Amino acid sequence: MKPPLTFCCNVCGCVDSRLGASTAREESTCVGCGASSRMRAVILVLSREMFGIDLPLSRFPTLKSVRGLGISDSPVYAGLLDKLFNYENTHLHQEPVLDLLNPDETRYGKFDFVICSEVLEHVTFPLERAFETLSRLLTSSGFLILTTPFSVEDDTIEHFPQIRAFGLAECDGRTVLVGRSQDNEYRVYDRLRFHGGEGVTLEMRIFSESALRKHLHDAGFRRVRIETKSSEEHGVFFSGPCSLPIIAGRSDVPSCRASVHEIVRQFDVCRRRIEMVRSSRWVRLGRLLGVGPQV
Repeated sequence: MKPPLTFCCNVCGCVDSRLGASTAREESTCVGCGASSRMRAVILVLSREMFGIDLPLSRFPTLKSVRGLGISDSPVYAGLLDKLFNYENTHLHQEPVLDLLNPDETRYGKFDFVICSEVLEHVTFPLERAFETLSRLLTSSGFLILTTPFSVEDDTIEHFPQIRAFGLAECDGRTVLVGRSQDNEYRVYDRLRFHGGEGVTLEMRIFSESALRKHLHDAGFRRVRIETKSSEEHGVFFSGPCSLPIIAGRSDVPSCRASVHEIVRQFDVCRRRIEMVRSSRWVRLGRLLGVGPQV
């Protein structure tokens, strides 16, 4: 049996978390903040897209000129992003509100990055409108970080095909969906799947990879990349080709520039060296004796 793997959570910085045999993307595996592998993957790809290297949030530079938007982001990392960037986390049914199907168009073109994690599988029709909104929210050089369950099948599996209006009801102690189709016929569906409680977390579909790529392309994203590289250091494991994080840019050119990459790398190396010197017992002894560098 493979021994548990200790990792440093790139969300909260906790170094005592361990991964056992399970690497399920939604399992809470950080003993510090409770982040799952999927949440850490969001931060991982944000770091790679912005800076070109793998940084934990604690080592992100504070960039208040960078505007970010969360679409029902997890509070596990949303508050930390707010401290680093000019960032706003929005919701469907509480303030600040953002409905991907009926957006406030004054927000268009304002954001350097948008995070949409585990949302689109719950969105009703017209689905194309949601992808279009995500694209229009971004600046011309902005990028989208997207996670949603997807498969490598040929087509998306729509659980309620052709349904354009629906409601939930109780029948014999079970929740069922009553929907009206385009031809005004009513249909009843049971065996519903909810993610984290009933309501807007109803799973509407399981995307296919090819369908996701087409939706993004049709919405105006010119660059789409699926992240496949795991990070053992930060406890992010991609064990298969499905449901991986997606980075989509409105420009062909990645937002990370080589100069920014180098500056951030040098900054991080310098900070690590300073921290090592500060923790040195010889430096601590020198300070007690009044000799050596005072760091």
